[in-house]
Amino acid sequence: MKCSALALIVLMVASIVVAALPVRSIRAAGSVQLSLGPAAHNVSKGATFTMTINLATVGEAVDTVSAELTYPSSRLACVSVANSPDFTLSPQPDVCSGGSIVIQRGRTSGHTSNGVIATVTFQTLMSGDAQVTVNNTSQVLSGGEEVDYTSASADYYVVNGLISYTWALSGQGGYTDASRTTPRDLSTMMAGQSAWLVVRATNTG
Repeated sequence: MKCSALALIVLMVASIVVAALPVRSIRAAGSVQLSLGPAAHNVSKGATFTMTINLATVGEAVDTVSAELTYPSSRLACVSVANSPDFTLSPQPDVCSGGSIVIQRGRTSGHTSNGVIATVTFQTLMSGDAQVTVNNTSQVLSGGEEVDYTSASADYYVVNGLISYTWALSGQGGYTDASRTTPRDLSTMMAGQSAWLVVRATNTG
C-alpha cells in the first residue's frame, strides 16, 4: 500500500515538472530560407574569399535572425564578419572561430524582401573539400515569433596552387590562362559565333 502511494506521488510530481517545461512553438511560414553564397566555389590554398548568409523571406516580415554555421577549421579560417545594411542591429558579439559561426542580427521593422544577413571572410588553409553548413539550431523570427525555414549549405573546394582554365570554341584553338583563378571575359571570343563553349578547370598545383 505504501509503495502504491509513493508511486502515485512520484507520478504526480513528474506530471507537474513536464507541465512546467516551456514548449517551443514554431509557426509555418511558406518557404523562408537561409542559404549561403556562392553555393559552390573553387579557391586556391592560402587565398581569401567571402561568403554571404542570405535570407529569402517570401513575404514574411522577418526582424531577427540567429544564424549558426559550422565549417571545417582544418581547411578554413574565419577572418572577419561584416554587417549588412539589411540587418543592422547586433545584439550579441559574433562568434567566428574554431569551426563555429554564430551571428545574431535584427532590425526595427520586418524585412519582407530577400536580403543578406552578414558577409563572412574566410582564408583557406589546406586543400580538399570544405563544406559550410547551416545548423538546425539557427532561428528566424517575425514579430518575436519563431517561424519555420529551410536551409542550404555551401561546398567549397580548396586546391593547391592556381586553377588553369582552358576553353575553346568548336573547330578553333584553345586558350589557357594559368595566372588567374577565374576565366577572362569571353564576350569577344563569342562575338558572332554559334558554337558550343567548352571550359575545363585544372589544378596546376
